[in-house]
Amino acid sequence: MVRLVHAFPSLRTSAATVAIASLAGADPTTALRLGLAMLGIQCSIGALNDLVDEPDDARQKPRKPIPSGLVSRRVATLIAVGGGTLGIVLSAPSGLATVGAGIGCASLGYLDDLRRPRTVRSCLPRCGARP
Repeated sequence: MVRLVHAFPSLRTSAATVAIASLAGADPTTALRLGLAMLGIQCSIGALNDLVDEPDDARQKPRKPIPSGLVSRRVATLIAVGGGTLGIVLSAPSGLATVGAGIGCASLGYLDDLRRPRTVRSCLPRCGARP
């Protein structure tokens, strides 16, 4: 499960969100909530990435969670949908602009996951999705 959600980059981006929110004046509870929102969104993006890459991974990286059978496509789909939903719900108490930022970041991550073939320009959505 840890590999499915791309744990290191997800945690790194979530920690950056907590730090940025704190520097912007958010109280600790709000900063943590926004970090958890970002974690949900990042886990969603990571799960979608593995779902999209599964056919290639089956040939090139058979030990990845979905091709190896450690995680089913159904569970990965639930994580992708649930993580994104959780992220947006946790963003809501901070206002419409924050929800919009969460949806924007998630959308850029999803666009990066779904872009095929991978090209030099395909990294642009990823660059825009980072806090």
